[in-house]
Amino acid sequence: MFRKLQIKPKTREILITIGEIVLVAGIIFGVLMFIYSRVQHEADQTSGVKNSIEETTKSKDALKYLLKVNKTKQRMQIYKYTSDINDKQLVKTFSCSVASDIKPGKYITSKSYKWVRNGRWHKYNTHFGKNSFIQSADYSYHGNSYLLDESYDSIGASRSTGANITLLAADAYWVSKHCGNAEIVEVVKGSFNDEIGKVDTDKVARGSNCGWDPTDPEKQNPYKKMKKGTVVQGDETVTVEKDTILDYLKNLIALDDDGNDITSTLKYDKFNTKKKGSYVVTYTGMTKSGKKLEIDQVFKVIDTLPPIVRCKKQRFTITEESFDFRVLNTEENVKKIEKKVKKYVVCNETDAKIKVSTVGRHDLEEGYVPVNIKAIDKDGNIGSCQVWCKIKIKPPKDTTTVKPTTRRITTSIRYFIIKKKHKKKKKHKEVETAEQEAGL
Repeated sequence: MFRKLQIKPKTREILITIGEIVLVAGIIFGVLMFIYSRVQHEADQTSGVKNSIEETTKSKDALKYLLKVNKTKQRMQIYKYTSDINDKQLVKTFSCSVASDIKPGKYITSKSYKWVRNGRWHKYNTHFGKNSFIQSADYSYHGNSYLLDESYDSIGASRSTGANITLLAADAYWVSKHCGNAEIVEVVKGSFNDEIGKVDTDKVARGSNCGWDPTDPEKQNPYKKMKKGTVVQGDETVTVEKDTILDYLKNLIALDDDGNDITSTLKYDKFNTKKKGSYVVTYTGMTKSGKKLEIDQVFKVIDTLPPIVRCKKQRFTITEESFDFRVLNTEENVKKIEKKVKKYVVCNETDAKIKVSTVGRHDLEEGYVPVNIKAIDKDGNIGSCQVWCKIKIKPPKDTTTVKPTTRRITTSIRYFIIKKKHKKKKKHKEVETAEQEAGL
């Protein structure tokens, strides 16, 4: 009743070929979709969106805190998880400044640092996301008494640039101590109608001269030691960068008998910050009641800043006339480049040692090569910059009696033939080197 379907050999081959094409197309489509998903995943990580609990090094059960940041209200609410991961309770509310570059989404904290230079210096830093920090206000230098007034005063208002969240020192310290390892930071846009309770740390009015954050939990904080009719200091030794203009009152607070700030009335002698070393400055003053105030402060002048080095020219050129490209590969050409560049180098520290270097002679070839410039001062601080030197090789002038036009054509042909052989030889050498390194 049924006849067996007969398929011609040629038709069978066509069907097999079509099947193979469909199979290969399916594999290619699958690979492309995998690549697309990886790209999307990496993009999400970069922007901070869709970072989930599973991406942390902790399990859901090990999570302790959720840091919820409201960009509109400029508040950070910290929730502590209970034994049930879906249940949490509010434990802290901090005033903060959220930079405009931080996008809404979920991020993960990774590590804490006491001091970080991120544009400015910051204290009590907690890294989260790709390259963002929860941190203190700005400091002009790596020291407790170098807090910048405008940065401290702006906490509670949004920042126009950057990708960090700024807190009072006490709050930044709490976060760094409790939330530095794989906790969730959830940033939301929020609205002005959101109800957020009172903050746990109030912004304290600062003295007219003292450069400390009043909320800093450091025990040597002068705000914790100040008393009526006394003068107190913060750090026993204040570190000063060489050649800086020193504010002598940043580490002190002096109060009269009524508790008024009289720090600016203290008298003292200045010293030269151009010379490294330790200096003792004695401060004296007097209250309205006639009580004498006196205190000694040690300053240590150090040099940690690299010298500023630059080159008056950014591009240099050397030219060789030859048919043989090997004339480039000489120590003489290396020295010629370095000597030529060094003539244009200037440095802000006249006693710094200048070093100019370029590639090795075997790497000299037509085109641009980098030239590195370093300035090393007496304290070992290194400043650097880079310029470029263009290497050109051209055919030598032919002095034979051949007609000028013929001579130019012949010279050019010889030049390009040799150039082609040189490139082919170089490529062959690179292949041999790669094979040797691979053990082939």
